[in-house]
Amino acid sequence: MDEAAESSPHQDETPKGSSMAAKISKILRLVSIFTYLISLPLLGSSIWLLMMHNYDCEDLLNVPRLRITIAIGMMVLFLLSNLVVFYGVRFTLPGFAAVMVMTTIMLTLGLAFVGTCKVESRAIPGSPLWLKMKVMDDEHWRQIKTCIFNGRMCSELGFRMQGLSAFDFNLKKLTRLESGCCKPPDICGMEYVNATYWNYPRTYNDYIPFSGTSTHASGGDCDAWSNIQSILCYDCHSCREGFLTTIQRRWRSLGVFLVLMNILIMVTQLIRFILTMLDKPKM
Repeated sequence: MDEAAESSPHQDETPKGSSMAAKISKILRLVSIFTYLISLPLLGSSIWLLMMHNYDCEDLLNVPRLRITIAIGMMVLFLLSNLVVFYGVRFTLPGFAAVMVMTTIMLTLGLAFVGTCKVESRAIPGSPLWLKMKVMDDEHWRQIKTCIFNGRMCSELGFRMQGLSAFDFNLKKLTRLESGCCKPPDICGMEYVNATYWNYPRTYNDYIPFSGTSTHASGGDCDAWSNIQSILCYDCHSCREGFLTTIQRRWRSLGVFLVLMNILIMVTQLIRFILTMLDKPKM
């Protein structure tokens, strides 16, 4: 009787241990499924980047290779993450380390694209400073403005806005690129004729100098404007700013995506690693 009484606590411990191991295994399976699901956008985005062609003339900044590099990096991360999910038990620590290294690299790139990375410099392609340096370079800009003109953006704007009054035109929402390149800045106070044709004020005194410093004789965006359709405001600072804002927003969006995805994968892989180490002795 005494021996039976003494053995009963040990008999109770086994089911408890088995129950805990079963719970860990169940949670591990759920985390593995979730890790696989959140990695799918990486594959889709990498394919999209590889298939994306010239987009608003930004390829003139020599970014196609950068897009390909990011796409390949996302594919590698997708494969690594899922190899660890399906075969991680065989090489738990090496697999976890490989995923962490890759996610750290991609996360750093994402932070650089967003512009919050402390080590960001003009040497990091795709960062706001790097893009600004390229766009503000006169040699690059000559090629970019030619590309914008050949894309007939302003001609299409003029066709869409044909017949509108000045009041109706002002109610229309233009893109930063259309507003910066196809019409003079509002500060110039020019008289509307149509979307891409504007007259200087009738008297010199009505002319509002650009930024409050330049004059009608000394230059500025107001003087850079021309009603000649091949010129318009392509030489204006507002056109460069519009183009720069457009591409910076695009790369910033990619950066936000990379930051969020890599943080999610880091967290889920860390949880998987801990659960796998807890579950391993029970196998």
